[in-house]
Amino acid sequence: MSQNIQFQGFEYEWQKGAFLSRSEAEYGLQELWRLTAGTSDWDGEPVMRFEAITREAILRMFALPTGRLPWLAVAGLFDDGGLARALPDRLPAVCQTCPEHSLRGAEMRFPLDLVAAVFLWLTRWEEAVLGPELDIHGRVLGATCFSQEQGFLDRPILDEWASVLRSLLRGRRPGWNIITSRASIRLSHDVDVIRRYPNLYRLIRGIIGQSLRAEWRVAEASRAAITAVRGYLSLAEDPFFRGLLDLCRLDAALDPQPVTYLMSSLRSDQDNGYSLDSRSFTTAVAALRSCRHALGWHPGYYAATDRDRLRLEKSRLEDALGEQVVRSRFHLLRWSAKYSWDDLEAVGIREDSSVGYADLPGFRCGTCHPFQTFSLTQQCRLELVEVPLIIMDATLRGMRRLGTYDRQLLGKLSSRVARAGGTLAVLIHNSFGDFGDEKVLCDLIGELLRFRCDPDCTSPLFDLSLPGAGVIAKCYRQAVAELWHPWEPTGAQ
Repeated sequence: MSQNIQFQGFEYEWQKGAFLSRSEAEYGLQELWRLTAGTSDWDGEPVMRFEAITREAILRMFALPTGRLPWLAVAGLFDDGGLARALPDRLPAVCQTCPEHSLRGAEMRFPLDLVAAVFLWLTRWEEAVLGPELDIHGRVLGATCFSQEQGFLDRPILDEWASVLRSLLRGRRPGWNIITSRASIRLSHDVDVIRRYPNLYRLIRGIIGQSLRAEWRVAEASRAAITAVRGYLSLAEDPFFRGLLDLCRLDAALDPQPVTYLMSSLRSDQDNGYSLDSRSFTTAVAALRSCRHALGWHPGYYAATDRDRLRLEKSRLEDALGEQVVRSRFHLLRWSAKYSWDDLEAVGIREDSSVGYADLPGFRCGTCHPFQTFSLTQQCRLELVEVPLIIMDATLRGMRRLGTYDRQLLGKLSSRVARAGGTLAVLIHNSFGDFGDEKVLCDLIGELLRFRCDPDCTSPLFDLSLPGAGVIAKCYRQAVAELWHPWEPTGAQ
């Protein structure tokens, strides 16, 4: 009796001894179809088959030396080379099961086990099972992941392989109606600190710190001191609170559904622990609600590894807001593939956006599409949806400090998201504009504006001006001005 698993136009040749359990294979197959066909149905028998890969083959793949994973020529998979014209030239051969690179003939048996690949990258199985090295915060770093070692962390490989499958299916059934998503921006903000100068101690410390950075140059240090005193005396003049208001204006120009994540942890060596009944908090919440922000939760440092503390912090924030909180992102991106999704599901979270690397931008999950998660411990699909984080401001600032920042990388990431019809999920902190690195912020805002343009950059889908005198408004105006000069759209193969 056949143990094959069928879903819409796909069939998976599952057998006992395969790498995936049956529940894992069903999840991977359904998610692969969703990436390929969106919400479209397939009328008739499956036409694309995938052979199940073994665990031994998976372990051999992950043990490959840096840069040794083969890449396949996409055009070689097609009878008609014209169908591959809009596709990438080459893609990484993840989970390869047979050497043939052609699908010519009546039976389409794909040379890669993309069902297993989808499962591996969406669940981050590599991080949960293979025990990668962790940093001081207990996080897996992008620099050590398989995707980066093999040179494709900057590619949404699951989406790109799904586009290949989509073209193959269209070749077999030209009249097939495919319903896929359109590219969008998801701007979000983590409010680690609402106010930079909440008390006299922080004011004095801030003035001294800025004077040291200015190397005690009198004019520059004096301007910084005056700004700090104004922020201490007036909430509206505080740079972190003003940054939050500036982000609200940026969101109004670019994203109709922004999300801001608020903390509810008590003060610790890793959390600022701002008061939820303070004037600064209530004023910030009122401002965010007036800008139609969705309010999410930013679990504290230690709550990431303690479910009881996680539950307590969520309850505190819900009491302060007077509403149920269903969105989250972990502080410092302290997400773990082993247990974090189970913990979030257990406390009632329905959407998370923690899965991105702190040290490198890119596609940690191999996709730029939100997806329903899977529990490795419970071996079942969860209700929780993950919105993969692609770019974080602090990541870019860290790369610039290390000398590894590349402006062109932002263009590659955003153009690949646009091509995949995915979600460009970007995190900008309300405190970012106060760190003096305008270059990164201007580049990031400029790329967001390009993402919202038509291909010829002649029809902007945003306002041409942004109110305010802060660094965000300044970068916005600079980026708008640059867009109206001749430029070459960043290509991404």
